[in-house]
Amino acid sequence: LMDAERAEWENERLVVADIGSEDVDREYRFELETDQVALKTDLELLAAAIRKGNLAEIDLVGKKISGATVVAWENLLYVPLLQLKESVLRLSKLALHESELHFVQDLLKFIKSKPEIIKDAHLYLLRNETKTKGIGFFDRGGFYPDFLLWIVRGDKQTVCFIDPHGMRNESPTSPKIQLSKEIKTHEIRLKDGNLRLESFIVTETPYLQTRLADAGWTKKECDQSHVLFMEEGNYAAKLFSLAL
Repeated sequence: LMDAERAEWENERLVVADIGSEDVDREYRFELETDQVALKTDLELLAAAIRKGNLAEIDLVGKKISGATVVAWENLLYVPLLQLKESVLRLSKLALHESELHFVQDLLKFIKSKPEIIKDAHLYLLRNETKTKGIGFFDRGGFYPDFLLWIVRGDKQTVCFIDPHGMRNESPTSPKIQLSKEIKTHEIRLKDGNLRLESFIVTETPYLQTRLADAGWTKKECDQSHVLFMEEGNYAAKLFSLAL
C-alpha cells in the first residue's frame, strides 16, 4: 500500500529537470590490505589521471591494475566506470557487476563500429545509483535500472532506462518487463513533445533458460517488450533501432 500511495503521489508531480553534479555520486571508495602497496600506488595514479580528465591516461593506468577493467569514454557522465575482481575488499556501489560491464563494452563496440547510426546525435551514459540518489520507478514496489542512456538530436531527446538483469526467474508479468509499456504513461503525463522515454532489459540469460520461453513467448514478443538477449550478437543494434 505504501508503494502504491508513493507512486500515485509521485506520478502527479513528475517534472523534467536537468541532472547536476550534485545528483551523481562521484567517489569510489576502496578498502585495501596493508600489504597491497602496489595496488595503492596504482589507484593513486588512477585518481590523479581522473582529476586531470585525461581519458588516454585513465585507460593506460587502468590497464595496469591487476584484476580491474576500467572504461574511459568521453560520453560517460561519470568517468571512468570500474569493474574489479578480487584486488579490493570493498569499493563503492558505483562499481560494475560483470553483466553491466559486458553491456557497456558491447554498447561502445557497436557505437564505434556503426557511427552512421547515431550521426548528428549526442550520446550520454550514466550509471544509475541506488535508492538514495538514483532514478527509480515505484509503480510496482521500486525498480532502479542500472543505466540511463540519452540520445539527443537537436531539441529532441530519448532517455532509455536500461537494466542488465538475469531473466531465469522473471515471468511475463514481471514489473521490470512491463515497465517498457508503463513508462509510456509517464511520457504522456510529462506533456513534453521533445522527450521520449524507453525501458530495456538486456540479459545474459539464454532465451531457452527463461520463464518467458517456458510461457511460449517468441523472440519477437521479447523484442516487443524490450527484452534483449546478449547471446544475440546484434542486441545493441536492436536497442538503437527500438529507441530511435
